[in-house]
Amino acid sequence: MTVGLVAASAGWPGWLFTDVRPRGTAGCLLATAVAGGMLAAVFPGSPAIALTAVAALRAGTALRIEMSLAVVVAGAVALAVALLAVGGSTTALLGYTVLIGGGLTAGLVRRRNVQRAEQAERLLEQTARARQAGARAAALAEGTRIARGIRGSATGRAGGKGADRAAMVRRCGRERAGSRRSVARTPPTAGR
Repeated sequence: MTVGLVAASAGWPGWLFTDVRPRGTAGCLLATAVAGGMLAAVFPGSPAIALTAVAALRAGTALRIEMSLAVVVAGAVALAVALLAVGGSTTALLGYTVLIGGGLTAGLVRRRNVQRAEQAERLLEQTARARQAGARAAALAEGTRIARGIRGSATGRAGGKGADRAAMVRRCGRERAGSRRSVARTPPTAGR
């Protein structure tokens, strides 16, 4: 009993602070799951099984599926061995095992949701960059069109025969100002 309490006490804060290294997290979660399984068998009415269930949930969230399953199986085996040693019921074993499996399932679902949210954020950033590049391309195209109009007016080809050069320059200036306003109205991009 004392060994289980010490292992649970050491494992719990250990996996809280070892997010950077998966192996350290796995070891701490394994210690917490095994200790929780043993304590739940020794004290059947206590909430000690929550240690194993929370370790399974965290393993499903933070670790690869193989490592998560190792944590869950170790906790379930420790629970089964301890229940057999103290003469516990098979109903308790079945119920506790389902609870541990539920913790793992919840962790895997959470992990998938986090992955989807990260993917959505990346897609949003790409869309914003594409929108911004489209606005730049439109502004460049408009500038090119205006430049061609000015060049054409200088040679007398734009605006019909005998076009007034001053009128053409004013018209091109209005178009350039309109182009700048449309670029200014382009919605801001995410992250800028």
